Amino acid sequence: MESQKLKSEVEYRRALQRFEMIFLSKKDTKESNEADELAKLIHEYEDLHYKIDTPK
Repeated sequence: MESQKLKSEVEYRRALQRFEMIFLSKKDTKESNEADELAKLIHEYEDLHYKIDTPK
């Protein structure tokens, strides 16, 4: 899977669905590598679009 940014809510939701399907894949397989990459992309998208302010 080529690294890129998730550009829309639709892409984000698709990435979440795919991640849920493959997150228990055996280590060092195509699917586990894809899950790792999706986790990074999802995390980046959530940091940008779903910020949670720290309590004061």
